Amino acid sequence: MRNGFTLIELIIYLALFSLLMLGCLSSARGIADSAERTRDEALVLEESLFVLERIRHLLNDAERVMAPLPEEESGTLTIEDGDGSRISIGRRDGSVMYTRDGVASPLTAPAVAVTALSFSGGTLDDAGLEPTTIDVLLETSAHRSSRTHRFLRTFYPSP
Repeated sequence: MRNGFTLIELIIYLALFSLLMLGCLSSARGIADSAERTRDEALVLEESLFVLERIRHLLNDAERVMAPLPEEESGTLTIEDGDGSRISIGRRDGSVMYTRDGVASPLTAPAVAVTALSFSGGTLDDAGLEPTTIDVLLETSAHRSSRTHRFLRTFYPSP
């Protein structure tokens, strides 16, 4: 009567167990990578929507908007608010920068790459001085991703 396993049986069981664990580990790694990509995509979307909402808010509170003329395009939007402060929004070093009276601060997180930001004038008011619409193109991506998100919005500054 035999008690236990032979050496060959143990080696076979260990090989099968190793293959099973390898499959489990590679599945877990795939799930972790997918979760990281999803987190990056959510951050890019959140940051992009924040920038667009900030632009909308600034345009609504602006006393004066110095935007490109219709059919022209610029990388910077400059406005004056109610207290006379000059505010500009533009792209610098892969980030959206908000500058108020010469003091700049980034509007996007370091993990988000801004690949394009442009402003174009839509139509002008009856006097031909102030824009009644401003088109904004914003392209963003996560630094670890090759997927680019493109946002095109039209804003209507308050008269």
